[in-house]
Parts: sequence; structure tokens; C-alpha cells
Amino acid sequence: MTPNHAVTETPRSGEEVALEKYSSGTRWSLLGDHLFHDMKHHPIGSMMAIDVLGLFFSLGLAGKTLFHKTFHAITSTIQKGFTHRVSTQVSISTPTDPQNPKMGEVHADGVPDGLSLGFSLSERATFIENGLRAMGLTKNFARLMCLCGHGSETDNNPYYGALDCGACGGKPGDANARVFAAMANEPEVRKILKENGLTIPDDTWFLPGKHNTTTDRVEFYDLEELPDSHKGDLQALNKDLEKAGAKQALERCHRIPSAPTEISPEQAFAHVEERSCDWANPRPEWGLAGNGAFLIGRRKLSRELDLDSRAFLHSYDPVADPEGAILEKIMTAPLIVTQWINTGYYFSAVDPHTYGSGSKVLHNVVGGVGMMLGTQSDLQMGFPLQTVNNGKTHYHEPMRLLAIIEHTPGVISSIIQKHSILQQLFHNEWLTLVALDPNNFEFHRYNPDATWERVDVP
Repeated sequence: MTPNHAVTETPRSGEEVALEKYSSGTRWSLLGDHLFHDMKHHPIGSMMAIDVLGLFFSLGLAGKTLFHKTFHAITSTIQKGFTHRVSTQVSISTPTDPQNPKMGEVHADGVPDGLSLGFSLSERATFIENGLRAMGLTKNFARLMCLCGHGSETDNNPYYGALDCGACGGKPGDANARVFAAMANEPEVRKILKENGLTIPDDTWFLPGKHNTTTDRVEFYDLEELPDSHKGDLQALNKDLEKAGAKQALERCHRIPSAPTEISPEQAFAHVEERSCDWANPRPEWGLAGNGAFLIGRRKLSRELDLDSRAFLHSYDPVADPEGAILEKIMTAPLIVTQWINTGYYFSAVDPHTYGSGSKVLHNVVGGVGMMLGTQSDLQMGFPLQTVNNGKTHYHEPMRLLAIIEHTPGVISSIIQKHSILQQLFHNEWLTLVALDPNNFEFHRYNPDATWERVDVP
């Protein structure tokens, strides 16, 4: 997908002093990084660096190896002492005097290659309406609506990007959450949505955040804008998230190799946090290993089911979308992404040494662009063995993704006929498709010849 817009992150009003301290600290940090990098790669300087800094790094080596959590806490405290935090905001509106660059130029604010800076009011309203309707979120709004991107926190892990959001180019999704929340909180946007039949209550506030999938903790952003009337709701939410995160951590401990299982949720919470800063741990988390299905439908279909963390869930209301206009967007975007993810794990599990990247233990990072397996010269592809294997057997079962869509077979067929990429995936059997007809709750399987057959469920 080619981006058309860019947003900027700017310091909030009154942050001039903090920004100056941050800029100064950043310059000194970059100077130190460049100096150390040059010394390491200089034939004479590298020998001097070993003698001068050897003891210093040996202390870090011992701390990272023997005292994971304590060492991480100490280094984080030191880093915070040298790093000045600056409160920022995202600028989503089109400037009143836009100077958008033409193709090949770079805007003064760093916006490249002809991207439009910000969104117009109509674009913002359309963006929010499409997003809410695609999720089936058109009524029963809570006072706090939390929009969470996801990312991860690991140490000594060249594959950390694979544990973030593949749909965001290997980056955490919290930036997208901040943009969406900023748009959804605008009174002008809500006025347009109300005119279009989508009413958001005045006391509903959209709160952006990020779910750390390694530690199972949630961090919120832009709390400076949170109304005082909602701060009690936020405190209650944080307590609930702590409990939910601890239970989720305990559930993951029952799947992660070498993790303790006879522990309390609070102990599991502490354990997964320690794993995230253990630089020798080849499996800080499983990522999306084990995925096997993608369910597009109303939440009530899976509310009481234990899907064992193997299914992607996309909220969708077929009753509110009889012609399938919203479903078409889901099938041509999120469904494609889940198929990419499934295929990546599929081939890495089928042959980890040919289609995957072999053992992570032997990996050498090459120029920041790829991985070599030991001294072998070929760059590796796919996921490492530890991502699909639990040390004894395959953790990820290599199976092609099962897509279950709650809508009539006729509407789904009409969408497939419009898009060649969907025809390639379904007709070549890279995906298994099952339709759940909301009218009679019957299941129908899609065949490679574009026909349907009823599936009897006991």
C-alpha cells in the first residue's frame, strides 16, 4: 500500500526548555556513538578500546548475564537520567498555508516525495467513519475507547521487527493509534459522523496506547489531553489491565519453553518482563506462531470459546453491511496481511533451514540488512528455528490459514470476482475459506472452481 499522507510529531506548548535539553542530550549521545563506532573499526583504536573499556564492558556482560532484571532496571534509570522527556502531539490537520512538496522534493518538515501533510476535515471524518464501521463499532460506545497499537521489547534480538506490526512495516502501531484517536476526538469530525448516522456520545474519549506483546503491559499516550472527568475511568482501566496482563502472562508461560507454570499471575507477569531483557533468551515470546485461523464476524461468535491463541479476530457485523462494501475492504487488506503472516510461518516450519533462517544461535547480523548463518555467506530468509520450534518438536503447525467469514456465500463470491489477488489465493488453495451464513447459520466451504459446498457441523 502506497501512503498518501504524512503527519508530524511536534513538542507541545511550553516544552521549549525540555526540547533544548533533549536536543543537547541527543547530540552528545550521537557523538559518543560515532566516536565508539569509529574506534572499534580503526586498526589501532580498536586495540586501545579493548584496554580502556574492557573492564567497563565486562561489568555490563556480567550484569546482563547474571542479573537480567536488576541490570535492566539500573541501566534504564541511568538512561532516563541522561534523557529528557518531551511531551509531544501529532499534527493531523492540513496546514492553512500548505507547502506540500512535489514528487522528488522534501518538505521543510521532512515530508518526502509529494506526500500531503495532514488530512482535510472531510478526509479525517471519512477515515474515522470507515475505521469504526469496519470494526462494527457504531453503537454502545464506552466513556473510554482504547486504541492500542502493538510492539515488543527484547534484548539482543535481530528479529524484534518481526515481533512488531508487519502491517506497519515492522514498526509498532502506536503512531497509528495516536493519529486515529486525535481525529476521533475532534468535535468537527463527530459532527460530520452524526450527520452520516454514526453518533459518538459527547462523553466518549478515544485514548491511544501500545500493548507490549513481550511484557503484556499497556502504555497510554497523550494523557495531557484527557479530560479531568475521565481520570477516574483511566485509573480503573489501568488496574484492570494489570490484572488482565498478569493472567495473559500466566497463560503464555504454559506455552513458552523453560517458563515456570506453577506460579501466580503476578509471578508470571514478573517472569515475562525478565525474559524481555534476557539477552541470551532465544524465545522471549512466540510472536504469532501457532496461527491457524482468521475469524471475521460478530464478537458473540467467539466470546465463550477458548481458541488457544491460534485465531486472528476481526469484529464485523454483516447485518449492518448487507452489500459487503465493508467486508470487501477487510478481505483486501487485513485478510491479505494474515495470509502473509501465515505463509511466512508455514514455510519456515516446513523447512527451517531452506525457507527459514536456521538457528538463531548461529546468526551474525550483516550490515543491518540481513543475517548470515555462522560464516556462511548467503543471507538467510524467513523466521529462525526458535520461532517455530519449542526445542523438541514443531510449535507452529504448518497449515494454511482457515478464513471464516460471517456473510452469505453470494456476497463473498461477488467480492472474490472483483479482485485477482483473492482469486489467486483461494483458487490456488493458499487459503481455506468457509462462509457462515448469518441468515440460517449454515457453513459453506469455497472450492477452487469458485463453487460452494455445504459443511455439516455436528
